[in-house]
Amino acid sequence: MKGGGKTAASHLLYRMSARVAIYTLGCKVNAADSDVLAAAFQQKGYTIAQFNEPSDIYIINTCTVTHEADAQCRQVIRQVRSRNPDAFVAVVGCYAQANPDVIKSIPGIDLILGNSEKFSIFKYLDSCRKNAEPIVKIDSFRDVFSVEQGLPSSTYRTRAFLKVQDGCTYKCSYCIVPMVRGPSSSRSKDDILDKIIFLRDEGYKEIVLTAVNLGEYRFTDDYRLFDLLKNISKIHGVPRIRLTSIEPNCVTEELVRYISESVIICHHFHIPLQSGSDDVLKRMRRRYLTKRYTQVMEWITKYIPNAGIGADVMVGFPGETEEHFLQTETFIKEMPLTYLHVFRYSPRAGTDASTLGENVPPHIMHERSKRLIELGKLKKETFLYRQIGLTHEVLFETKRKDSAFGGWTRNYARVNCTGDGLHNSFKMIKITDVKENYLIGEMIGKNSFDR
Repeated sequence: MKGGGKTAASHLLYRMSARVAIYTLGCKVNAADSDVLAAAFQQKGYTIAQFNEPSDIYIINTCTVTHEADAQCRQVIRQVRSRNPDAFVAVVGCYAQANPDVIKSIPGIDLILGNSEKFSIFKYLDSCRKNAEPIVKIDSFRDVFSVEQGLPSSTYRTRAFLKVQDGCTYKCSYCIVPMVRGPSSSRSKDDILDKIIFLRDEGYKEIVLTAVNLGEYRFTDDYRLFDLLKNISKIHGVPRIRLTSIEPNCVTEELVRYISESVIICHHFHIPLQSGSDDVLKRMRRRYLTKRYTQVMEWITKYIPNAGIGADVMVGFPGETEEHFLQTETFIKEMPLTYLHVFRYSPRAGTDASTLGENVPPHIMHERSKRLIELGKLKKETFLYRQIGLTHEVLFETKRKDSAFGGWTRNYARVNCTGDGLHNSFKMIKITDVKENYLIGEMIGKNSFDR
């Protein structure tokens, strides 16, 4: 029940037994942020619950890249209210930053925090009560890493996500990220190295370096992503390192060659494409054209022929003609990509693309999306079948219902294998078959490659 004084539910915020559930929408940067929040709550004595379990506090860490992400956030809020009307509900992150008034109008919300403010959530919990009106704190983009300072790093997954960069100074005409994440900022090199040592000592076997724009990591003008990777590689016993998305204009031949020679950095690249039409890329204000993208693909296949290579592709950008789409489809067929993330254009208020007024009809967007999704499936299938007969180092994570364990190769292929005690361990696996969208393999002896 809402009211002027603290309710029984609000008193739970201060109890060591209070249960907290966190739901994450969107990208791996959001996942990394949620891990920080979960670790901080646990450090203060709260119990971390699964989101579908009864909880006293629900935190929804939101995304606003598309209309679908916004709608999903509202749906999750309604589910929480239905599950436990007396629970304390906080909505944080990108959607909260972009549309606090919309969220404020939804009954049952108690706290709305922007992207930097979410790391100060305990400041608000200390005095929060279930009021008729939620508390709203939208930040002006303080340095998120200074706000995060002192919060613990941990995760409930086998792989740990470590955010090394946030925000973006690019001005792609369709993208709302600079407006909700602020300008580019980077975590200090010493903080990153300290956190990697901590995660290594905690037993994590793979650390994923996440960022809004990883290629723009810049501690100083003379210390960039390449320098960071070299320093990470010097740490004794460092686990496997995986990189998230890197813009094509930030990939160099030197970087690809270094990754090819590394024993810890995964042979996996995610290089956003968005369109295979130079006309569309220019209208999107991307910082590359197809010639540059082709060059990056050539570097990767030259040094790492069996690399996993993913790409984001957008269909239906304003003014995208059938010819533009065919150029994209043809270009993707020619590229050595192994999987695709296909998105339909979603106008975002405040972006330049939202004012172009040359909208592609929804049914055409749907058809184009369907064609590229099918092409992506074909690309992935071809890649998976190429792995049969090869031996891969696999980090096993989860046990399936059929008693098999699932894990990932360095080149980002899912592998299922039967065995005992495989969780959080490296094994050498010979690939024997493909089933649906994953590989089947068998262990070679009992050898473990725990680092």
